[in-house]
Amino acid sequence: MGTLLATPITEKFNESGEGNNLRYGLSSMQGWRVSMEDAHCAITRLPGHLKDWSFFAVFDGHAGALVSERCAAELLKRIVDTEEFKKIDPELAPSVPEVRQGIREGFLALDEELRNLPEIANGTDRSGSTAVCVLITPKHIFFVNCGDSRAVLIRDGEVGFATTDHKPAHPSEKERIQRAGGSVIVERVNGNLAVSRSLGDYSYKTARDLGPTEQLISPEPEITVIDRQPDHDQMVVLACDGVWDVVSNEDLCRVVSERMRSIGDLSKVCNEVIDYCLYNGSSDNMSMVLVAFEPAPKMDSELQAKDKRLEETVERMANGAFSKGFTSLDSLLFNVADEMFATAPITISNSLRSINTIVGNRVRSPNIGTILIFADILNSDGCPKSTPVNHLLSRIRSNLNGEFPPHAVYCKGALVQRILDARGPSTSKGGPECSPDTNSRLSMIQQLLASCHGIIQNGSSSIQRSGIAEPVVEPAEEAEKVNPSTNTTTNASPVTTSAASPTESTN
Repeated sequence: MGTLLATPITEKFNESGEGNNLRYGLSSMQGWRVSMEDAHCAITRLPGHLKDWSFFAVFDGHAGALVSERCAAELLKRIVDTEEFKKIDPELAPSVPEVRQGIREGFLALDEELRNLPEIANGTDRSGSTAVCVLITPKHIFFVNCGDSRAVLIRDGEVGFATTDHKPAHPSEKERIQRAGGSVIVERVNGNLAVSRSLGDYSYKTARDLGPTEQLISPEPEITVIDRQPDHDQMVVLACDGVWDVVSNEDLCRVVSERMRSIGDLSKVCNEVIDYCLYNGSSDNMSMVLVAFEPAPKMDSELQAKDKRLEETVERMANGAFSKGFTSLDSLLFNVADEMFATAPITISNSLRSINTIVGNRVRSPNIGTILIFADILNSDGCPKSTPVNHLLSRIRSNLNGEFPPHAVYCKGALVQRILDARGPSTSKGGPECSPDTNSRLSMIQQLLASCHGIIQNGSSSIQRSGIAEPVVEPAEEAEKVNPSTNTTTNASPVTTSAASPTESTN
């Protein structure tokens, strides 16, 4: 699996606290990656004359964790040690331009300092890190971003502001890269790095005739200043791209707001969001910080009761799956195949017409949960893509008939994992290995997957001949007797992010 593990590491690190009339919770998880390269920083009260200020940050490392960990430990110190911050008078409103300049100078100073670390200087460490931070003062929120981690302000239940990801394909970023002698290939710097700004990554910062912010990769943060609205600002969410890759700003706003009404502990809210992202397809490290202001959603007894009912339902259905043999990868493939094709044996001798009729009947039915479960089990290459937890969640989701939203079910992934673990290690393992018999069925499933997607997308019951061999023509009368699946499921449409105009923004 390359840089991925056979099964994800789902243990989480949690932290929470409060101060300066705000609360925070955070969660981080290694997930499918072979190592944990994320780091974070959460300080509710800055030292000295800045005690009314708070600082939160997420750092997403790549090619190692050295830079991300040093950023978490030292970035804030570099910022407050700048001349601009030393001049701040706590009795007076700070100068926004000076604060912004101090943040910028702190980033550049740290980037230059890290270059001299022995591991980096001798070339044994080539790591880098994105950084997304919020500096919260009594009057302002400074959003600071360098890379493709992201911060979102939730105001009156909607996305009020979101930072912009620094990607190589963005016109202004691409222009800088090209001026520095580089190129953007498949949306990566020189075909390699997927971000256009970061700390570290010194192999992309070698042009001696260019300044630090003119290199292929720039350490310069984009800083946006938002005036606080104490009666309307509810939350700030900071997260790495392992979260944002599988959830939109709007969807995360909705999920967080809903979970906060059911769960009082902010770190547990973060845990459930990370589980939602994991079982929604994220294969990266995941870190999330949730900062809640006074107007944040409060606990709702009705939603608490509904969440408890969901947990009981998930637990009952997950335990019930064992009696039906739906827990191992082998048995899942067999059972799903049997549900899909019912009386038709899964052999390569099936005629095109028989398979076409069976799949067509299923797809033409308004209830196509089985086919969607089938697609969930395999990725676009037709290979198993996750663990039995995903498979059970898919089954539970489709069998709930819309009583609970899909994201609420996926938030309960940790509960399903605990149930599987309690049954013994053999049931909780997943991976690409299959028995010889299962490989035979998997071969047919691989061939049919693209056809199923084509039928769903095109509204046609015709199976593409390129996907299936047609050795023998057989009667399809028996196949036509198959009843459609009674499972149901709903796919949410993608949501477009909206954002309020910021007060000030600079690069």
